[in-house]
Amino acid sequence: GARWWDARVGLLSGLMAAAYGVSLYYESTLLTATVINGLNLAALWLLTGGWPLAAGLCLGYSALCRPNLLLFVALALVWLVRPARLGGRGGWREGARMAAGVAILVGGMSLRNALVGGGVGTAGSWGMALWMGNHAGATGTYDPQSFARSDPRFEEPDFSAEARRRTGRDLSSPEAARYWAGEAWRFIRESPGAWLALIGRKLTLFWHGTELQGNLDYEFVR
Repeated sequence: GARWWDARVGLLSGLMAAAYGVSLYYESTLLTATVINGLNLAALWLLTGGWPLAAGLCLGYSALCRPNLLLFVALALVWLVRPARLGGRGGWREGARMAAGVAILVGGMSLRNALVGGGVGTAGSWGMALWMGNHAGATGTYDPQSFARSDPRFEEPDFSAEARRRTGRDLSSPEAARYWAGEAWRFIRESPGAWLALIGRKLTLFWHGTELQGNLDYEFVR
């Protein structure tokens, strides 16, 4: 805040972050949310300081924890290549450096996954996650499925087993992920109105004042 605007904005931002109950709570847990917040803040600080490669490494590491952060990476690249930004230090060269930092980690993990499991991407559960958020009956929040155990150790294998049952084929994990992704896109194509209504509900849930339950229930603990 101080670097972009002035010292008062920086101080106010710091005080708001220090008093934000949800952040304080999750910092005491062994979850990726704590790591992600620290990495994202470090990336913003490095970007404004003229260190795009280091910022890209932070964002790449953060994307390994939460792949949807790659959407922010795309926006950051658009912002970074504008020469008027960062006191004139922006431009394609800085954008390429940040992209390289992201690619080192994300590309390295994707290569590892391709060699070990035959899949592409940073997480084998990408198709499952896409379907859970976009299918008939989705509520915009996490909904346990009757055919899958709500445990990270078993959820993805259970979804793969269900994909095999539905298709009657001996699908590999990457093939099962593509099956669930295909089902999600089929819902979007065939029911655009229902999908848009679901997106509207997700936006409402994002902006309302209650912290939704994830791995832990902040409202219950509070």
